Amino acid sequence: MSQKETGNVLLELMSAMHDGQKSLYPDRTPTEMCEHPDIGMLIEALGYDFLIETLELEQDIFAAEYPQVSSVGMDARQSIKRMVNEHVQHCAQCQSEAEKDREWKRDFVQFLKIERKLVSDILKEKRSAPRGKPRSFIAIP
Repeated sequence: MSQKETGNVLLELMSAMHDGQKSLYPDRTPTEMCEHPDIGMLIEALGYDFLIETLELEQDIFAAEYPQVSSVGMDARQSIKRMVNEHVQHCAQCQSEAEKDREWKRDFVQFLKIERKLVSDILKEKRSAPRGKPRSFIAIP
């Protein structure tokens, strides 16, 4: 897969996974951006760990979750994963983003362990809350 093809796949993945809801690189000057912007945008928008875990999905699960890019096979995704990992080792900006992801994940896991009662109460409240109008399905002849 050429660098251009990989860049196109990365942008398609970002669009499919992220649905364009978050502004990429808000309030940053070009000097603060990473060395490989298409990889950097994915890491910024999705998070490093989520991106790597998504690239590792089995093909049938990947295709079901991201039908827009279901033609991107496991070999291509493994190639992208290697490129992302290599990039993160050499790009200070993306290393920083990956570390922020890991810190947040550690903090969240710690919060879940420490605040079990609070988490349990929140989940009970969410489960008991009405979910709006019940859906009805009508068979179309």
